[in-house]
Amino acid sequence: MSETVGNSARRDIRVLLYHAVVAERPKGVGWRERKYWMSAAEFRSHISLLRSGQYAVLPLGRAWKAQAAPFDSILYPAPAPAPAVLTFDDGRASDASVVWPMLREAGLGATFFVNTATLGQPGYLRWRDVRAMSADGASFATHGHRHVDLTTLGGRVLDIELRMSKDLLEGWIGQPVDFFAAPYGRVNRRVIGAALEAGYRAICTSEPRPARAGSASVSRLAIHAGTTQEELAGFLDGRRFPYWARRARAACLALPKQLLPAPRQRPDVQPEGAR
Repeated sequence: MSETVGNSARRDIRVLLYHAVVAERPKGVGWRERKYWMSAAEFRSHISLLRSGQYAVLPLGRAWKAQAAPFDSILYPAPAPAPAVLTFDDGRASDASVVWPMLREAGLGATFFVNTATLGQPGYLRWRDVRAMSADGASFATHGHRHVDLTTLGGRVLDIELRMSKDLLEGWIGQPVDFFAAPYGRVNRRVIGAALEAGYRAICTSEPRPARAGSASVSRLAIHAGTTQEELAGFLDGRRFPYWARRARAACLALPKQLLPAPRQRPDVQPEGAR
């Protein structure tokens, strides 16, 4: 039997992070970004695995709350399917035209993390798409107002980024927004504290490890283009090696970034009051 991550794999949640799922990758996508653009055919194969009966695809909020007792006794009779959550970042237009129709057809749900500053811009969801998808059962959460590294922001601007996106989204869909996903997956204690103070229940990161229900920080595993069913099953089953390999790769890629100066933020898309 393969070793699994953590002391009690059944109490872990496998939170999967996707970005763009498209019928055809647009021209001009750089090689560094190509891994984030998955074909619809490839995503369909992932859906097939998720519907195999081995996994229970739960809404993020429900999975996060289920920490009081093991999943085996609270949600499913033994043997319990491994809990999995689907999330999508950036609010691409394809979330409405490609992803959500495929999920609805398969009877699966997901949480979509959007930047409220980009909604309505070319290539991104429109506000009316968000409202329609929400009414149809999709869950929405924020990815910040702008897509910027929050760890580089001062306290006042950070607070505006967190609260503005939450207020705008809640006002539009008429539902509480409990979760926040940090752009680039970059957080520190200051960002987590500010997000909790702004009213979020948990902050989602891109740390490649299973998440723990009820934690203030929810780890998510980025699923890239080219991920096979076998590789995805390894992540969902909580096998140690796929997670260790991903974490080692992430550490190697992060080192050069730490040696470079932080990217300049775009002043033309700063929220009101941030200047």
